[in-house]
Amino acid sequence: MLIEKSNSLSKIINASELELKLAKKALTYFDENKKKNYERLQIALARTFSIRKKAWIVGQLKQYEDYNVCLLNSDNTFPTGLVFKVKELYELAKNDSRYNTKLSQLKIINKQVKPEAYNIFRWNNTPPKMRYYQEECLSITEKENRGTFEVCVGGGKTLIAANIIKSTGVNTLFIVPSSALAQQTYEVFSSYFGKSKVQQLTTKIVKDNKKLSSILISTVQTLGSLTKQNLVHKVMNHVHSLMIDEAHHSASSTYMNLLPYMDHIYYRYNFSGTYIRNDAKTMELWGVCDKKLYKYSSAQATKDGYLTPVEFKIKTIRGEHHSVYNTEYSKNYSSKVFLDEVVTQVKNIPSDKQILILVDRKELVGKQISDWLKISKIESTYVTGDNNKKELSKAMEEFNDKNIRILIASTVLGEGADIRSTDYLIMARGGKSEIAITQAVGRAVRLYENKKTATVIDFDWSGPKWLGKHTKIRMETYAKEFDAKITKI
Repeated sequence: MLIEKSNSLSKIINASELELKLAKKALTYFDENKKKNYERLQIALARTFSIRKKAWIVGQLKQYEDYNVCLLNSDNTFPTGLVFKVKELYELAKNDSRYNTKLSQLKIINKQVKPEAYNIFRWNNTPPKMRYYQEECLSITEKENRGTFEVCVGGGKTLIAANIIKSTGVNTLFIVPSSALAQQTYEVFSSYFGKSKVQQLTTKIVKDNKKLSSILISTVQTLGSLTKQNLVHKVMNHVHSLMIDEAHHSASSTYMNLLPYMDHIYYRYNFSGTYIRNDAKTMELWGVCDKKLYKYSSAQATKDGYLTPVEFKIKTIRGEHHSVYNTEYSKNYSSKVFLDEVVTQVKNIPSDKQILILVDRKELVGKQISDWLKISKIESTYVTGDNNKKELSKAMEEFNDKNIRILIASTVLGEGADIRSTDYLIMARGGKSEIAITQAVGRAVRLYENKKTATVIDFDWSGPKWLGKHTKIRMETYAKEFDAKITKI
């Protein structure tokens, strides 16, 4: 069997029926979400009496009845990032007496062509000296032209990316998941390379055929819009290096849809503090991002002194059970018992310590906590996605400068938020997403002047069906990712 390996898609050639079957098996994953949707629709079908609604549900069921997703296309092409999966399974089969005589040798022809450097990047402002693990990441790129660097929150992924850009010497597209992170990255890169070299990409710039800079920063949403308008090729044709920040988003359909436009792009590096997904699309993540090249964990960063040591304190609360998760969440996280406990925890924290309270539902939980603190004559500032960029930036800056002591925030303070002064983080959001939990704790562990430790306060629910289970999952994440002390209070 022969595989022609290109930058975006690789092609299987001269494969027997058995060899093709093995390739399909290697490129197939079980979609748990499809199964859940199928089961949910079956229940809905049994409960409805409307003929029209039954017909609609039956149509929807057909989309979910096959739980397996195969990433091998009808023309025998598949995402190049998954070549290693095909190779792994093929080698296993070759060592199996049932198959070894029936399989030919697997040959991989690499059709990727390395571009010559055509940019000379000089530092406009010399960046900080790289740490040892950042140097190791950079050295890997001398041999590997693609792959993922899993570096913890606060580990300096942008600095690694900047040094790779300087080293490769080609036009680069740097993709981020949000406009806030785009602005933050633009400011850092502009400082390093100078503003003439860096540009925040917008659909208007591309529509108006404006000159594109050597380093482009774009949100994935902008690229999705350009794809729909058949303009994305103008951006892709301009670059020979692609970088994705927070790479766990890469399995989204927007990234997968970009693959056909990227076949000439040789360099592909991805950065994430949590190279995992909370759904079944890990295979698609590999397809876009390729294999992991390096991991630097939060626990190791803490040992090395690059993150603040953190401890976790868990307070048990008696809650109310409900069979439906959303109802159970709403009733308990907006209950007087919970709100009173948050206020109590705030009052127990020394008055010279900075407090960040993270919530998930801005009206149901966030506003009520803000009001509850106000009733107790405790000042706080509350920000949500309803605040504009300037307001959010100002709130974060004033919190870091300690002009605001208590900051309450919804998920708007997510990936890449520059929060450093947090002494106490109160997790008033619940949930079980490993990514969201790790990112949330990242708001507490960044280094800050005179900050020696950070404390995370979370809540263990006694009584509710779902919330208690989710607390246990969060505690498992705390232990795994941060290797920190966890105590019940």
